[in-house]
Amino acid sequence: MFIHGSIKKQDFFLEEILREIEDFRSCYLEEFVNKYNNYGFARMMILDACFILNDIEISTRSTPNSASKQSNTIKHLGIAVYLVTRRDLYLLENQLLFRVLKLLVKLRYGDDQGGGYHSFEEKVKSYCSQMFFDKQEDIKMKENTIIETDPLTFLKFFVEYLSMVVTMKLCHTITKL
Repeated sequence: MFIHGSIKKQDFFLEEILREIEDFRSCYLEEFVNKYNNYGFARMMILDACFILNDIEISTRSTPNSASKQSNTIKHLGIAVYLVTRRDLYLLENQLLFRVLKLLVKLRYGDDQGGGYHSFEEKVKSYCSQMFFDKQEDIKMKENTIIETDPLTFLKFFVEYLSMVVTMKLCHTITKL
């Protein structure tokens, strides 16, 4: 999904994940990672990351072929499976390291921008806003507003961003009173 269209083969991405696999494995409970060899664990991470990154590109319309990607994804999975899978991204047991997402974006596009004008983090913020508020919005951050620079997981990024947005909206509402 996400890798499709890259001049690099899936094996290239897999090898790059395998280079850091011990570090990635150390972020999960041993009882979970011990069920997988390094290759199986890396492959699972790539498949999960590609689904998430594909969905971010579809939802934020951040690539010229976003509409066709969405159509192909729904055609391949079916609308019911696609919607259930999107919901399941936020289950605690389905958490992927944010570093893996950033690594794949950098490997795919050669930069941290994700092949566009906005940083990958900005695209993820827009994605979170669309998922939670059912709309994309650019939230102007105050200078002292901080999101952890390298959150451990995709869910942690999502929660930190939403907490910040809700706090800012509450402050804005209170100042109107």
